[in-house]
Amino acid sequence: MYDCESKNQRQVQRTLLTLIFTCFLVFLSELPENLKTLFRSCAMVTPDMELICENMLMSEGFLQAHRLSKKFTTLYSLSSELLSKQRHYDWGLRATKAVLRVAGSLKRGEPLVDEVRAQESTEQGKGR
Repeated sequence: MYDCESKNQRQVQRTLLTLIFTCFLVFLSELPENLKTLFRSCAMVTPDMELICENMLMSEGFLQAHRLSKKFTTLYSLSSELLSKQRHYDWGLRATKAVLRVAGSLKRGEPLVDEVRAQESTEQGKGR
């Protein structure tokens, strides 16, 4: 128990407070030293989208997951670079996973469709 504004409050021991500073915000404002001592720093890295895509495609039943993940990440990286930077374009991990889940549901709907032939037929259709 501790006293807060003249009221007794019970402290919950399972409390977690997380502060996340993105790279560009760290340079704009620093935490005061008294707050820095209360928090532990943690390094974060950019997720490996190709590996995540490959694992999700494998878990959805795709046999050519490695090949498809390379094509998918290439498509998404080019789209994020070349299309306008408007807010309604989302090329992040959440959107990627949503698209891969839909691909998995389509694969489960027609499990006998050969992935390589379907992929090659769409590539030939683009060349015409």
